[in-house]
Amino acid sequence: MKLVKIEVGTGNNTRPMLTFSQRGIFTLNAAMADLIKFKKGDHLIFLKDEEKPKNWFITLSKNEGFPIQVLKSGKYTTRKFQRKTLFEVMRKTLTIPDSCNTFLIGSEIIIEGISYYPLTLNRS
Repeated sequence: MKLVKIEVGTGNNTRPMLTFSQRGIFTLNAAMADLIKFKKGDHLIFLKDEEKPKNWFITLSKNEGFPIQVLKSGKYTTRKFQRKTLFEVMRKTLTIPDSCNTFLIGSEIIIEGISYYPLTLNRS
């Protein structure tokens, strides 16, 4: 007999993601917060490419955009904000199917010294 150890992840997703709900609740996972260098007090700004309106991006700001709540419960930290109107605009522009609730965060793009991160719908 040869025994093989079964390993299962902790459930923490290491891919940078922004999840959203039909009620307009947006949540940043820890990997996303690390990638974009989020700090408590930062705001999230959403942008779209004027020439290619289906290309959306995010960037951080200290005073513009959507303020992000940081809640701690034991060893867990949640980073979120709620804007139903933002979700509605995104749903129309990006044709988000009801079964989709996640944006994958792409690699940093620097334009004029500002970091932007592309949003890609996770349709799987």
